Amino acid sequence: MLVDWHYRELVDKYMIKIPPTKGPVPEPFLPSTLRDWEAGEQTSDIDWRATILARGPDWGKAVPLVREKLVEEAGLIAKKIPSLEIWVDTSGSMPDPRVQLNAFTVAALVLAAACIRQGGRVRGVIWSARNPIIMREWMRTEEAARRFFLQRIGGGTEFPIREFVELSRDRGPAWGAIRAIISDSDLNHNFSIYGGRAHDSETIDAFHDVAKRSERIVFVLNSRGGDIDAEAYQSLDQEKVKVVVVDQPVAPNEKALMQKLTDVMSKAMQQLGEALFEK
Repeated sequence: MLVDWHYRELVDKYMIKIPPTKGPVPEPFLPSTLRDWEAGEQTSDIDWRATILARGPDWGKAVPLVREKLVEEAGLIAKKIPSLEIWVDTSGSMPDPRVQLNAFTVAALVLAAACIRQGGRVRGVIWSARNPIIMREWMRTEEAARRFFLQRIGGGTEFPIREFVELSRDRGPAWGAIRAIISDSDLNHNFSIYGGRAHDSETIDAFHDVAKRSERIVFVLNSRGGDIDAEAYQSLDQEKVKVVVVDQPVAPNEKALMQKLTDVMSKAMQQLGEALFEK
C-alpha cells in the first residue's frame, strides 16, 4: 500500500531518540553474606528466616543473623522508557492522512515508533467533535500504530476532556505516561484561550487532575499566522504542560511547499523531542 510505505519512510526520516527516565531505586538485596547481629543494631535488619534455617529457633533467638546488603553501584537507578498516550485531532481542518500528507499524523507515528523501537508502549486517541476513537490496548508494534493513526473522523474540533481524565485513571502504563495532544488553533475555543491564559475553570481543574498522573502533557499546535498563545496553554499547568507551536508553511508551488514542510517538520520534531523528554 503506497500510503503505508510513504509514512514508514517519513517516520525513518524524522525519527527522534527517546531517553529513558529515572525509575525507582531498586532494593539493594543482592546475594550477600550473613553475620551475627550485634547489640545496638536495628532488629529490622535481622534475617529471621535465614537465622532459623541456620541455627534453629532456640539458638537463633539468642544469636540472630543479619544479612549484609550489598548495593549494586552500576545501574542503581532503574531506567525505563515512558509510556506514550497520543491524542490526534482529525477534525475537518486536518487533511485525511490516507489521501493527503498529514504532518501531524507523521508526528504521531514518529513518536509512536520512537517509543516502540525502544520497548515502550503507546496508546492512541483519534478525536474531533464526534465520538473519539480510542485504542484502549497499549500498542507494541509500529504496524498497529500505523493502522490506528491513519484513521480520520472529520467534523468540528472538540477536545474529549472527559475521556482524557478517564483514561489517565487507568492503572498500569497510564500512570506516569507522557501525553501529547496534537491539534491546531481551532483548539483555542475549547479552553477559552485569550488574554494570555485559559479561562475555562472546569478544563483547568481537569488538566490539574490529569497532570498529577502524568510525566508530562505536551500540546503540539499548528499555527496559522501567530494565532497560538503558548503562554495561555502553559497556564493550564505551569509545571507539567509544554507547548510546541508549528508554523504552517506557505509556499508558491508544490515543490517549494514540500521543501518548506520538510524544514518545518525537522525543526518541529526536534522541538517536540525536547518538550516531551527533556527535564
